[in-house]
Amino acid sequence: AAAKGGRFHGKAFSLQDLARDDADPARAGFTVTKPVGRATTRNLCDAAIILPGGYGTLDELFEMLTWNTLKIHSKKIILLNTDGFYTHLLQHIDYMQQQKFLYEDWKERILVFDTAAGVISFLDEDKC
Repeated sequence: AAAKGGRFHGKAFSLQDLARDDADPARAGFTVTKPVGRATTRNLCDAAIILPGGYGTLDELFEMLTWNTLKIHSKKIILLNTDGFYTHLLQHIDYMQQQKFLYEDWKERILVFDTAAGVISFLDEDKC
């Protein structure tokens, strides 16, 4: 991002390590920090990239998704489904849609990639 004139707020990390075929996302060495405020983070980001994670990650995913659905923001929500980590969650979201609990097709709100290389390629094409 910095190479293209972007600015960093808080701590930044790279997906380059995850782009390797032999990368282990659990050992990629990322530093995770709690943002000062989610609204600030949302306002400053071009897209939210959701990596495999736990409760906090799911909380932030669904908050971003809810804000997007309510048109509080129009940021891209990118889900990195490394080794099928989120496949069951996506199946459940499909089920929620089939049961008419969702107002619209979730696939219009969440972009799913199986590899970090796919995410990087998407971002490199300036589709945010």
